[in-house]
Amino acid sequence: MSDKITMDGGELCARSLALAGVRDVFVLHGGHLDPIFQACMDQGIRLVDMRHEAAAGHAADAYARQRGRVGVCMATAGPGFTNVLTALAQARLDCTPMLVIIGAPPLRDVERWPLQGGFDQIDMARPVTKWAMQATRTELIPFLLAQAMREAVSGAPGPVLLEIPIDVLFSRVGEALLSDTGMRTHPLTPMTDSNLVRVLAAQTRRPVGLLPHAVIAQGAAAVAAKLVALAAAGSRHVIADSIDDAQLELLGAAVAANWLATGGSGLAAGMARSLRPQSHAAAAASDDWPRGPAAILAGSCSTATLAQIERVKDELPALQLDPLALAREGNAGAAALDWARARLGERPLLIYASALPAQVAAAQAVLGRERAAQVVEHALRTIAVGLAAAGVRRFVVAGGETSGAVVEALGVRALAIGPEVAPGVPWTRAADGKPYALVLKSGNFGGPDFFTRAFEVAP
Repeated sequence: MSDKITMDGGELCARSLALAGVRDVFVLHGGHLDPIFQACMDQGIRLVDMRHEAAAGHAADAYARQRGRVGVCMATAGPGFTNVLTALAQARLDCTPMLVIIGAPPLRDVERWPLQGGFDQIDMARPVTKWAMQATRTELIPFLLAQAMREAVSGAPGPVLLEIPIDVLFSRVGEALLSDTGMRTHPLTPMTDSNLVRVLAAQTRRPVGLLPHAVIAQGAAAVAAKLVALAAAGSRHVIADSIDDAQLELLGAAVAANWLATGGSGLAAGMARSLRPQSHAAAAASDDWPRGPAAILAGSCSTATLAQIERVKDELPALQLDPLALAREGNAGAAALDWARARLGERPLLIYASALPAQVAAAQAVLGRERAAQVVEHALRTIAVGLAAAGVRRFVVAGGETSGAVVEALGVRALAIGPEVAPGVPWTRAADGKPYALVLKSGNFGGPDFFTRAFEVAP
């Protein structure tokens, strides 16, 4: 659909730091971190070159104390990391918010005593940090950095550490087609074809057009002209090849004047930003937001949602729905409601039908794909209504179809937007008199800590 646009781990790291508001990084050059340095300069992040890693660590500590923001430093693997330990210990004792990014030998060589390796840096860092983690996949770097920044400032502030092995840092993302990712086995919308124009064209009699990335990069006027040309050629659906938030804002501005525009939540975010200057609606006061028991309802079987469930299912009261049992018993979740009513309290409840691809396939083999989905969505609708009747006022819902089913079941017709949980996913409040606060997300949105994060930022 367009030339592949890829970036390595260094670029992902620098972009994530820039989005977090990082302006200065204290460093001492080391080959394990090479990709980050140029990327930081490209993002306008100032690199302060120090003469020793210990000095870089103490400088980041002092920066945090003076500026009131997270201090950031980087150190290479092995002795570079050990030189930072004293600064980490001092920051831990003094509750100073500090992020340390360290290099590491390649994951593939971890058992071969590689250069500047041979010991577990994460284990060494844990006693003197609030949070220490290793990035094992390039695409996880933004999520891990976002989590690190939150950990550094939440509760009692303190230092955090992220280790990025050199092969993870040099690997590029964006090279894999959708059909080569976890979306290939999505139970409801498997992406076996990565050409989205072709996928959409198979579902409509109307022509499907493409708004290429090269046109979007030319600005709003070029986008508007291309949309007019596509409409004149008969296209009634358009795939927009955008790759970042700035382009989503541009697209949102281009379609904001239309009577009707439909698309993913990324487009909605762009439209909201373009309409903000025209809006005179006051933000909802935090006192207006519903309080009380909360529930997480998950119907998505996406890789992201499965990871989010795995993160909290041992910490919260959790119940997994079985589609075969629901179909066999025909009680539309009555047993789940009995289970939930007995556990309503201060902690959110987790009720989910999400399952691994093999489990989903087994249910679909017995019930058929459409019937399996209908059984689950009907049960979650019924459960949502029952929970509301039992006093639940806050719902976090995972899955596009599930979100639609829950909103319809609760009778919500309008929503006021609240604080953002993850990019494209805010808390919302029923604006039509219903006493509900909701987070509604598509399956693949949010990082591994999405459910925990949702209640941390809840109004």
